[in-house]
Amino acid sequence: MHFRRAVIKDEVATTESGVNMWDFSSKNSLPTPPQASSLSDLIGALSSFHKFAKYFYNKDTKRFIGAARDFVIAYADSANPDPVMARLPTHWINCKLGKFRNRLITEGLRAALLVQKEFSRTDEQLIALKEYYPSWQKPTASVNHQRGGAADSIVRSNRQQES
Repeated sequence: MHFRRAVIKDEVATTESGVNMWDFSSKNSLPTPPQASSLSDLIGALSSFHKFAKYFYNKDTKRFIGAARDFVIAYADSANPDPVMARLPTHWINCKLGKFRNRLITEGLRAALLVQKEFSRTDEQLIALKEYYPSWQKPTASVNHQRGGAADSIVRSNRQQES
């Protein structure tokens, strides 16, 4: 079988699916949140999350979420207001929150808090996303090769959704 290579665009799309990582029961059917259309959407979400953390998380976790919010606020001052560009930092922050959660579970709070140091414009993952951004809407070579049947219609429907 031949599969196309996964690109950053695919990874970003999977984090936008609205999967609840805390409740694995079958009764969990939260609605999918809307995609971020601007950095102010991300700032609003992080501000709400920070307020939630104030009452339900410990002070260290609240500070971590506050650091994420503060970084995005500072980042938004010089960022491109393009809606597509807003998806990239949203994905990046989501990855950092996931990394925090994973380290918290596997290594403890002290190790998890080290992720906060990655809220930087020089973070390798953020730089890679920004480098990838110019090719965001260009079709990749692996998607353009000939396909037939259902796979071809899936590719066409995905392209229509991206437009």
